[in-house]
Amino acid sequence: MSSTTRDNDNNKRRRVSRDNDDVVPPAVVSSSGDSSPAPAAAIPMAVALLEPFVEGEIAKLVADVQKHDETIVIAAMKKLRYILTTDNPDNTKNRNHAGALGAHHSILAKLKQWQHSEQIHNQGWACLANIACTIKDARVPLLEMGVVEVAINAMKLFPNSPTLIGNVCVALHNLFLGIMDANVVASIKRFVNDYRGIELVVQAMKRLENNAHLQGAASGLFSTLSSLMDLRTGMVAAGVAAAVGVALQKHGNDELVKKWGKLCMRKLFADN
Repeated sequence: MSSTTRDNDNNKRRRVSRDNDDVVPPAVVSSSGDSSPAPAAAIPMAVALLEPFVEGEIAKLVADVQKHDETIVIAAMKKLRYILTTDNPDNTKNRNHAGALGAHHSILAKLKQWQHSEQIHNQGWACLANIACTIKDARVPLLEMGVVEVAINAMKLFPNSPTLIGNVCVALHNLFLGIMDANVVASIKRFVNDYRGIELVVQAMKRLENNAHLQGAASGLFSTLSSLMDLRTGMVAAGVAAAVGVALQKHGNDELVKKWGKLCMRKLFADN
């Protein structure tokens, strides 16, 4: 299956190909769950009232994400992923509409609600990666709603799923790109210090070292984190440089691993 990556606004954020059902490519700067209702506060009022008044495809998809049928939710997330990529010529209109309808609220609420469904998390994190890339106004709300905590939980619950962990890394990379924003910096510090997120990703890279998608996605996330100078020494001590070095050795012919791995190494050992 193919994947597509493109530059956007000089930030070179991640995109997801319509031809790939599970894997989100790194950016170019990439069981049945609990079926009880999500907390009301997690879903904006406008979205909660959508179902009786569905108008248009995006509105229906956002409404479907809120349903309690796993098959319907997964299908809706897959479709939203494509709608929110720049591969779609109507992307600007679509992303504005999806953001206004609170698609990001509904998807994150579903990930919290169905925390034990690997399929929902595969699709949900891929969808959030695109949302973080294309709906700028969704980034801070997602961080405030606890997306970092949900990411940590997902990686712990599915330690042997390279697709899921890779998609989580892509989403976090896109969310963390605006590192000058105080909310983003605070979330990065929480990911690093409170939840030991760097160590968690390094362990996944070691455990799943044969998967190029995960290696490229993790290297992309680490290249973004290493933009903060005060994190670099700790990242090296946590094994980032060693893990990325192994990824470059094993997947040296993979374009994205090579690109992100080399960029990460340069930034880790840069003087500024």
